[in-house]
Amino acid sequence: MKIAVASDDGIALAHHFGRSRYFLVFEVTDGHITGPEPRPNGCTPSAQGECGHEPHGHHAHSHDALVTALKDCQVVLAGGMGRRAAMDLQAHGIQPLAVSFTGPAVEAVKAYLSGSIQSLGAWCCGHKETR
Repeated sequence: MKIAVASDDGIALAHHFGRSRYFLVFEVTDGHITGPEPRPNGCTPSAQGECGHEPHGHHAHSHDALVTALKDCQVVLAGGMGRRAAMDLQAHGIQPLAVSFTGPAVEAVKAYLSGSIQSLGAWCCGHKETR
């Protein structure tokens, strides 16, 4: 299983998925975590500074490049995420989770695997998660 964690500094979990500078991809095999494999986020206009902070996070851009960059991952963890990005990930079999967590990305992965990480239950624009 591969788990991607949004990160701004290549170490800690980022507060927002689309604006993160990196996706840190961890591989979990037989309970052992390897990685991270850092993947620069060149996929989203927000990460490239092309989108302002619009109310409710509704942007007209496509998430196709983002989904392609993470297509080998089964789960994505971030401190927040727009509803459209989450829906696009879900449509491609990737489970997006907006989580309440502060700290190193590898610790977020461990918390996810142990079931102790807490889902925020809402996307950035206030819509409830659909799982």
